[in-house]
Amino acid sequence: MRRVSGARAAGLGLMLLLAGCMATGSVRAATLLLPRSISVQIDGQPERAVAPQLPLHWDAEQRGSPGRARLLFDLPPSDGSVQQALLLTRVGNTYRVSLDGQVLASQGEPGNARHDYAKRPRLVLLPLQPASTAPGRLVIEIDAQQARKAGVGPVLFGPASEISAQHASSTFFRWDLSLVIVAISSTLGALSMLLWLRQRERLYLVYGAGELLFALHASDTLLAVTPLPWPWWGAVSYSAHGLAWLLMFQFALMGVGRARGRVARANGALMVLVPLLLTVSVVGAMPALELLVMVVVQLMALATGLAVVSTGLRSHALEKQTLALAMTGLLLVLARDAFVLVIQPYSGLFARWGSHYGETPWSRYGWVVFGITMAWTLAERLRRASLEVSEANREMA
Repeated sequence: MRRVSGARAAGLGLMLLLAGCMATGSVRAATLLLPRSISVQIDGQPERAVAPQLPLHWDAEQRGSPGRARLLFDLPPSDGSVQQALLLTRVGNTYRVSLDGQVLASQGEPGNARHDYAKRPRLVLLPLQPASTAPGRLVIEIDAQQARKAGVGPVLFGPASEISAQHASSTFFRWDLSLVIVAISSTLGALSMLLWLRQRERLYLVYGAGELLFALHASDTLLAVTPLPWPWWGAVSYSAHGLAWLLMFQFALMGVGRARGRVARANGALMVLVPLLLTVSVVGAMPALELLVMVVVQLMALATGLAVVSTGLRSHALEKQTLALAMTGLLLVLARDAFVLVIQPYSGLFARWGSHYGETPWSRYGWVVFGITMAWTLAERLRRASLEVSEANREMA
């Protein structure tokens, strides 16, 4: 009964995870604005026009060069009865929004290496104006730092009440849940490190370090002003992200008794190479290298998943079976992210180049379910060890 209920609970958790992730992409009906024109200027080069389409993924289209972009929109004529608003699903690194020459919103200092406001959706309320038959002239200007994922996501226009509700929903999934993820990972990581300090068992160290590094990376979503200037903050955040996943893979392999095989050795080698290569990709402004490294990490996830699932399904131990189930769910989430964020946009399959800008990776939510499962296996291991010690003491008595 215990094994069946555990499997059902884990399965229910995965279903809720997938349902929640799908909800992040659902948007109620609103007018999707298309730009009339877009002009870009890379530092040291003349201004030029590009295709007027959104999303504008600066790094994908301008190869990570620093510069600026100016987008011009025609807003529908106003009847003067209802206040209108804009939802900028993603905009930055710094930006300014103006309507008919009047600045409505502006955040960040252009060129400031600590400023990055392109991490959460932005709500812009438009002034209530008299009825007009002429379209309004909306201008969005951004300053793009070198290889810092600048750009402009889809822009939604509609009544302020409806746009505000969509902004609240988007903010919940993009910002509020990131705060929850940071809190959960920090707590689990700190507890595991305390266990490691008491017992000096490597399993606790690997899990705790992975959780703390992922919390560090997830905290970047919450910071518009970063502790370090770019690109050094990017090197820290990206390296923490890649290393956190590899540590969690190592923990899963250790949990099913595969810590000394070829997969584990390859994973150990990547723990040295991935942070180094990600640092080079950010500092050297090479987005293609960053993409290649993360593809390698996803392939490592596949190899780890196959090893953990095959071992866990053959085992009669509840912990190993639970690890196999959790790894299966994680592989599904990573497969979705690989297709939507890598294969589809960069291969031109069903989508244009850079069309994934503004998409939310499901893996950040999958990490929570996977990480909690890992924490449960540690707790179960600790409980079993405690029972064994108690039983040994009774026998000695």
